[in-house]
Amino acid sequence: LNKDLGFELPTWHLSSSALVVDDKVVLNVGAAGLAMNKDTGDVVWQSDKGKCGYATPVPFTIDGKAGLAMFGEVTLFAVSPTDGKQLWQYPWKTKYEVNAPDPIIVGNQIFVSSGYNRGCSLLEVSGGNIRKVWENKVMSMQINSPILRDGFIYGFDEDVFKCLKLQDGQEQWKDKSLGKGSLMMTADGRLILTSDKGELVVAKADPQKFDVLARAQILSKEKCWTTPVLANGRIYVRNTPGEFACVDVQ
Repeated sequence: LNKDLGFELPTWHLSSSALVVDDKVVLNVGAAGLAMNKDTGDVVWQSDKGKCGYATPVPFTIDGKAGLAMFGEVTLFAVSPTDGKQLWQYPWKTKYEVNAPDPIIVGNQIFVSSGYNRGCSLLEVSGGNIRKVWENKVMSMQINSPILRDGFIYGFDEDVFKCLKLQDGQEQWKDKSLGKGSLMMTADGRLILTSDKGELVVAKADPQKFDVLARAQILSKEKCWTTPVLANGRIYVRNTPGEFACVDVQ
């Protein structure tokens, strides 16, 4: 892709996932995204050739208008999925330009977080303008994306797993046993986490406490930053050296 189109690459190159929107596939490439026809690969729209962020584009509808929220190198952009036209932008500069976690969008509010002690913020969009509701350093997500359930955010503040309240950013609890881990959540509210040393943990999404249901060491204690995957009653995990494990949880 980059050989053909010649974008300027960020330090760790391209890491976001592709997002299919109608007849287009959208990528976080360039200053504020790129869209191609999903059947032919022809470019539908593109931003300038500047450096992108590392997060995946997130679709939303605010005030009846469809958009895509996308992290650039030092800015959170919203663009039209139809033609890539910019709807609004918000400055979000992070050390080493690592804006990797995906934004979380609820109604007309957007939660963002980045690592290296950048912290997190709740933003609000109204009439094409965006403003800060609150900002603090309770949660600095470096790699994985945070998860929202029932008004509470679950995620890693660097190497401390935390829960915070979305509306005011107040920390609810914290746990230091997982290191710089990764997480996902099931539809019924169970957190599936891997520690940075290859331990698998299943816990309830409980804003009152870190309620662990099960935990086991399933990989060697090498760096493990990859998000666990749940499919058909099985959890799949992988670490940096390439060890791969599958656990039946039916």
